[in-house]
Amino acid sequence: GKSVNKTFYVMPILESSAIIYKETRLDELTKLGRVFFNFKDLVLNIRIGGTDFSKFFGLRRQKHHTIYDLCTVRDCISDILNFFLREDKHFVVSAPVWEYFNSNKASSSFTGECESTKGLLRELRLDKANGFLGKTVIHPSHVDLVNSMYIVEYEEYIDALGIISSSTNEGGVFKSDFSNKMNETKPHLNWAKKVMKRSQIYGVYNHGYHHQPGC
Repeated sequence: GKSVNKTFYVMPILESSAIIYKETRLDELTKLGRVFFNFKDLVLNIRIGGTDFSKFFGLRRQKHHTIYDLCTVRDCISDILNFFLREDKHFVVSAPVWEYFNSNKASSSFTGECESTKGLLRELRLDKANGFLGKTVIHPSHVDLVNSMYIVEYEEYIDALGIISSSTNEGGVFKSDFSNKMNETKPHLNWAKKVMKRSQIYGVYNHGYHHQPGC
């Protein structure tokens, strides 16, 4: 057949039984890791099918749970992140979809006592803490919430700047500009670089502002 002189990018989704079942998981992730790394420049994002993983055990998280409360799925997510967030083989990995949304069309995703929004916010905080970047969404009301969570906090930004600056002059451990934490150049440098990349994409909150929707 004819060759096509175009570049195609991919966003693979991990959701198979070979990955969720413990006895085959590591072999499957190892095989996929080799393929993904060989084409690393073409892999835009690795997605995780949390809902599909749940189905193999007849599970479904409720609005007051997060995907991390389902222990079989949580353990699988942990292994996926272990493979694809390593410093030497780092990929962009996005978090599983949140299935619930506010049925009140007139209500903003940032207002009202909405249990589905509260659940999404709980899960987003855990997504961010575990190194995910972005989240698959199935409803327009999720978009602003997800994007706003990944805007860099002003304090994060200043810490990251200090760590990167310290790394150029063999700095070690120093007190943050906010005098509330230890910044250590070597173990925090990879984190700081990620923060700076995220700031270029999502921006930085002004000092005194942060992610805190009303719901």
